Amino acid sequence: MKINKTYLAAVFFSILLGTGLSFFILACTGGLGPGAEVLAETRQSSVAPSIYEMQNSFRAIARDVLPSVVEIQTRAITAPAQPINPFGEDFPWDFFFSPNPDTQPRRQQPRQFESRGLGSGVLVQRVGNEIFVLTNNHVVEGAREIKVLLFDQREFTASLVGNDQRRDLAIIKFQSDDTSIKLARLGDSTQLEVGDLVLALGSPLGLGFSVTQGIISALGRRGGPGQNINDFIQTDAAINRGNSGGALVNLQGEVIGINTWIATPTGGSVGLGFAIPINNAKRVINEITSSGQVKYGWLGVSIGDPEPDLARDLGVQNERGAMVYNLFRQSPADKAGLKPGDYIVRIDNKTFRNSSELIQIVGDLKPGSRTEFELIRDGRKMKVTALIEERAKEEQIDSMNNKLWPGFVVMPITESIKSAQPDLANARGVVIVNVVQRTPAQIAGLRDGDLIKAVNNRTVTNAREFYAAVAAATNELNLTVNRNNTDIVIGLRP
Repeated sequence: MKINKTYLAAVFFSILLGTGLSFFILACTGGLGPGAEVLAETRQSSVAPSIYEMQNSFRAIARDVLPSVVEIQTRAITAPAQPINPFGEDFPWDFFFSPNPDTQPRRQQPRQFESRGLGSGVLVQRVGNEIFVLTNNHVVEGAREIKVLLFDQREFTASLVGNDQRRDLAIIKFQSDDTSIKLARLGDSTQLEVGDLVLALGSPLGLGFSVTQGIISALGRRGGPGQNINDFIQTDAAINRGNSGGALVNLQGEVIGINTWIATPTGGSVGLGFAIPINNAKRVINEITSSGQVKYGWLGVSIGDPEPDLARDLGVQNERGAMVYNLFRQSPADKAGLKPGDYIVRIDNKTFRNSSELIQIVGDLKPGSRTEFELIRDGRKMKVTALIEERAKEEQIDSMNNKLWPGFVVMPITESIKSAQPDLANARGVVIVNVVQRTPAQIAGLRDGDLIKAVNNRTVTNAREFYAAVAAATNELNLTVNRNNTDIVIGLRP
């Protein structure tokens, strides 16, 4: 077979041209070069650069804030609240079997035990060589010895400067000439929003200087241990025992909360942690470091959020505010003309949502200030001005119940009350649902479940009429009460 030379030349030239073009393309795209290797598979990272940026941000926050957080170790002497045997744990055995039972002493005092506590704190202020630490009151309350451990593992003996039981906060201090000890930067908790990223720092379960991350789950939470007045920040950043008093910080490394308590069925974190907003603590820091105590304003009322049936009876079901159930005689509220049954809706033109917010607003009022209260009484809006006084200590207020007027709470006759007391099915009036101990009402003999039919011979068929009659009274209340289907008259005097 004769091969055409021209055809062979064309084929050879095509192969040469294709090979050269391939090398040219690879060279231009960086596919081959000096020392290059050809791999069967090339893998690229699937992690977005923004994840690394977030990681670097968390690293920077931890490096910046951890030196401003401390571990707090306490030691206290405690005793059982109620000893099992008032004569001693060995009585009567030592009495009957001792050599001389007549001279055997009786041990009246219960045994005492040493208890140790662990918590966290935040370095917030320096005055000379004194460094002040913010923590929870329950971390240091009753402690005989307080130790502060810094991030660099230096340990100092601290002392209590002052505490605030109402907000569960305390200030302790220790001394150091080291000016490099770093104070925390305090943020503005009013700028927080649900969904904000936060870090929690502290010493959970004794694991010092730990950092956890989460978001703000909710704002304005109420409740928690004790009768605190905080509007807590809720977070899912892991908080455990030992975190109390530690810092909750934002992405700027600013402290925006003080970790305080958790809601848990197990004793460990389940993603329901609560922190005191730092703006609640700023006033506490300033007042305790300057005077050793916090002074709260006092109005002198017992307030709450009325049940829906009671709110409808009073005509305030569409209003935001808080109801005055009782007031202390000769208190700022009494002197200003507030009455039981008043529904407060504004304080110095400032609105609020509920009784918890009212308590905070009044507490933050300065003693000696004149404050205007707008309220609803018997369906009419009116204003009164009160001269705020300084709030007494809790134990002093508890002892003032004899001045609480009238000393009980009523409800309209609801379906649930009818179910509990069938004899009230066709009754008209209001029912006493709570008589406060050691008040004029309790002393006079009023009881829970009593049906009030008239006030000072003025018939009442609902809560609005009842409180209108109480407001119209001067010094004395004569209540027509039905108890066990019998009408009796009970007089109350302040």
